[in-house]
This record gives sequence, structure tokens and C-alpha cells, in this order.
Amino acid sequence: MEKLFARTMEVAVTLKLIAKKELTRVIVDSTVQEKAVAHPTDSKLLETARSKVVVAAKANGIELKQTYAKEGQLLGYKAGRYSHARQFKRMRKVIKRQHTIVGRLQREVARKMSTLSKAGQ
Repeated sequence: MEKLFARTMEVAVTLKLIAKKELTRVIVDSTVQEKAVAHPTDSKLLETARSKVVVAAKANGIELKQTYAKEGQLLGYKAGRYSHARQFKRMRKVIKRQHTIVGRLQREVARKMSTLSKAGQ
């Protein structure tokens, strides 16, 4: 730890970020406090992907048959509840459904983009 701190101070002095006279007395606070960091889950990532595909399609003037907005949100809730209850088979089934929805939307957008590009040529 001391070597790391010493090297950091050397670099700071050479880059003139800190004056050498300021290093006569150094106070180090090494306390660490946990933060409530939300870790991305498969379910959350799939829901984000679904919503971004829908937004991108609308921004480019592609009209989708279905956006799965309500079902996507409900599936996200279900996956979290199943995970909390340690019902992992049910959770995986819900995540598989979310994956299917994202795939359907991506394929639909790809099809409609190819028809738009062909019509524009």
C-alpha cells in the first residue's frame, strides 16, 4: 500500500498536480462505505435492449406490429420475483421469453430496414 501511495505521489509531483511542499504532512482516510449499486441482470438487460430497439425503430420511421411494452415490463417483474423466491427454472423460462421478444423485434426491424433501403435505391 505504501509503495502504491509513494508512486502516486511521485507521479503527481512530476505532472505538477501537487507541490512537493504540500507532502510534508499527509492525512489518509481509508474508510470504505458500501454503495447501493444496482447490478445488471439478464432480465434487466433484455428489457433495456427491447426498449432501445423500439425507440430506434420509431426514430427511423419504422412502424412495428407490436412493441411488447406491457409484456416486457411484466416479464421483468416476474423474473425478479422468481429469482428472489429461488425458483430458477421459472425465472429462466421468463428470461427465455424476453430473449424471444428481443429477437423478434430485431428481426422485424432488420426486415423493414432492408425493404426501406431497397425502396430508396
